[in-house]
Amino acid sequence: MSVYERRRTMTNEKAITTTQKVIRIIKPLSLIVYLIIWALCLGAFYVIKDDSGGFGYTILVIYIVIPVSTFVASVLFGAFDFGGKLKWIWPVFFGFMYMLLEYVTYRLGNTIAFGNINPLDKDDLMMFVNGLIVSAFAIIVGHIVYLTVVRRYDLLKTKKTMS
Repeated sequence: MSVYERRRTMTNEKAITTTQKVIRIIKPLSLIVYLIIWALCLGAFYVIKDDSGGFGYTILVIYIVIPVSTFVASVLFGAFDFGGKLKWIWPVFFGFMYMLLEYVTYRLGNTIAFGNINPLDKDDLMMFVNGLIVSAFAIIVGHIVYLTVVRRYDLLKTKKTMS
């Protein structure tokens, strides 16, 4: 093996190692960022006090911000094989979080304001299913990325070359 080939192999190994370090950071960071976005959306509900804020909150948070952040986090989980074969449980988590956000905002606000205790009903189940569908579709997209790019270039495993 020539000096040039050894140098090129070492450069490729350094690039793969750097990519692996970035992937190790992205995995937990994507979950942390999702949870921070979720908590900020929850806090924003109780900070907005005017009467017209509820409709805007629903459109912006319930139908845009949370589904998009769920989609992005799920694609990253699928692409970087976060959890291995257990990554298919993530849609249940995201579906639960989507349902929980609606429950601890509107339902809890109604309970605090009027004293009505709202049990879970079919609307909550539909919120769960919506979050589950968004996350499952995104994990499928991420898994396709994993099969075509990540696994092809062996970005998740350390590859040692003997020279």
